[in-house]
This record gives sequence, structure tokens and C-alpha cells, in this order.
Amino acid sequence: MSYGPPPAEPPTGSPDGFSIAALVTGIACTGPVAFTLGAIGLHRTDRRRGRGFAIAGLALGALQMAVGGVVAASVGVGAATTAFSDSDVVIDDLAVGDCFTTGEDGGLAGTVDRIDCDDRHEAEMISVTDVGGGEYPGAAYLEGYADETCSAEVTDAVASAGLDVTDFDYGYYYPLAENWAAGSHLVQCTVYGWDGFLVGSVREGSARLSS
Repeated sequence: MSYGPPPAEPPTGSPDGFSIAALVTGIACTGPVAFTLGAIGLHRTDRRRGRGFAIAGLALGALQMAVGGVVAASVGVGAATTAFSDSDVVIDDLAVGDCFTTGEDGGLAGTVDRIDCDDRHEAEMISVTDVGGGEYPGAAYLEGYADETCSAEVTDAVASAGLDVTDFDYGYYYPLAENWAAGSHLVQCTVYGWDGFLVGSVREGSARLSS
């Protein structure tokens, strides 16, 4: 004689809170929140009421995330040629015309956040000069070289763009001894807003100050 599985016991108790929350947040179009709560609720409702709520919240959340992904992808395709933001970009990897923000550490870690020049940013790279190899010439020499070179380069770039030179200030990066030993021999000249952030490109003549 064979036996089938015992009859399933009906769910007991009040509806599961996670399942109810999944349905509510799904109706409210919260996407990932509803999906997560639905998954938790589904796991918890083997022996409790509310399994239908969990399934509904899970389905609504999944649908909303799918729709959101399609919208984001279409927007991203349209904006791909005009906007970007790269975090933790090594300063030596910045090219002339790149705009960036130094971040909370002021770039002391050797990296910055590269930003589209049309967005609010701290600085723009105006020129990059390889000062050659050989022995390390010393920080004092490189700082003096960078100060003289970048003052002229930035002033010329601002004036050539038809902008008011009094609105802008120059800055620079030069290699310390350890950077030099690692192969970094670049002096990089940057332009900043004299009092505030920038929007637009100095090199293209579209820069303006932004608080």
C-alpha cells in the first residue's frame, strides 16, 4: 500500500507584515523596495497568511524595475555623448580639456572625479607637459617651473577664450620624488574659478562662475 503526502495545513495567524508592506510599496511604485519586501514576505509565508500579498508585491516590484531599466537605458543612450562622471581618476590620466572635482580629500590621494564640463566642477585641465626623465630635479625646482608655466598657460587660455581673467585662478600638479621614481614626470596646469565653481569649458570659451 502506498501513501501520498499529508494534506497541507492551512496558513495560520495574521497576515505577514513584510507581505503587506510589499503590496503597499508595490502599489506606491517603489520598485526595488517592493521587490525586496516581496521576496522576504514570500519566504516568511510558508506557514502564515499573506502569501498572495508577497507575490503581488514581488511582481509589481519586478515590473517597475524592468520599466525603469528600459527608461534609464534610453536616457543613457541619448546622454552618452554629452555627460559622464568618472570617480577616482588618477590625476596623471587627466587630459587637456578634462573637467574635474578634487573630492573631499582635495586630490591628496592622487585621484579626482572627472566630470562633464557642462556640469558644475572645480577645475579644468589646461595643459600637460612632460618635463623629461633623468634624476629628480627636486620639488622646489618643479614647483617653480609649474608656477611660472601654469600662470602663463592659464592666463593665455582665459584671454584667448574671451573671458575675464579676473574671474579665474590657476593651479598645478607636479611630481614628488616618489611619483618621479614611479615614472610620473608630468606638470599639469589647471584653471579654477576665482570665487566658486565653474560651469562650462574655459578652453571653449563657455565657462562661467557658479556658486
